[in-house]
Amino acid sequence: MFYRLNPESCELTFLNRLSTGGGGACHILLDENSRLAYVSNYGTGSLAVISLKDDGSLNNTVQFIQNQGKSIDTRRQEGPHVHGAFYSPDGKYLLSPDLGTDKVNIYKYDPANSSQPLTPSAQEYLSLKAGNGPRLVTFHPDSKFAYIIQEMGGAITVCDYKDGKLSEKQTVTMMAPDFKGRVGASGILISNDGRFLYASNRGDANELVIYAINKKDGKLSLISRQPSMGKTPRSFVIDPTGKYLIVGNQETNEITVFARDTKTGLISPTGKKVEISRPVSLKFVSSVE
Repeated sequence: MFYRLNPESCELTFLNRLSTGGGGACHILLDENSRLAYVSNYGTGSLAVISLKDDGSLNNTVQFIQNQGKSIDTRRQEGPHVHGAFYSPDGKYLLSPDLGTDKVNIYKYDPANSSQPLTPSAQEYLSLKAGNGPRLVTFHPDSKFAYIIQEMGGAITVCDYKDGKLSEKQTVTMMAPDFKGRVGASGILISNDGRFLYASNRGDANELVIYAINKKDGKLSLISRQPSMGKTPRSFVIDPTGKYLIVGNQETNEITVFARDTKTGLISPTGKKVEISRPVSLKFVSSVE
């Protein structure tokens, strides 16, 4: 479903709806310049490319990619489970992690091809350790490094990135050495200055893990762990000033505010929160025209 946002009142107006062609849609990447939306169907393991009308509403599906395969977890990886779609920094490629097959699929992007904007790249995918379940991808501001959070394995993989190709160089666990509970890695975010990476872990940990990023090679080193002050920290954002980190704790029905030290990267509870039913995704709107 698509809505129009009123920049003054922040009210939403329903525009229209369109089938994604699959089940369990979980992520959408919007490209207003090319008038395309990429919808990831987690349940059925597919990626739908939908064109947009002039007013921003949904038009029709121009391309549909159905993934195939499975991995070693017979309960959660019995088939493909597409979890997202993300542009490369140069805008020439699209990366799509598949939790069910333990792969990050890589597509070449051609905005001039209105019927098939995505085609397999020279490196069609990056395979990750079986059973880890890749969830999301983010890039360092210098465009040289990619970071993949792996939901089932509770790990972050660091890759060199160049011209649509990923090369794995480091994988770090998000778990404390003595942790023995359920794992559910979720969100991942890099500070605008490229110095720190934040990742959230649901399951029984319910915490945010903070890493320093080596500016030369992109590798991670652990700084601290911070309880999310709730249960199931699924999504979080840093505000435009960089001074606050805001977490959506899904199971405790609240959005919690942390103060962020821009020099050390550390966060601390402010005691402020907003009660809201099951927050699963947060986003700042910088400007609306």
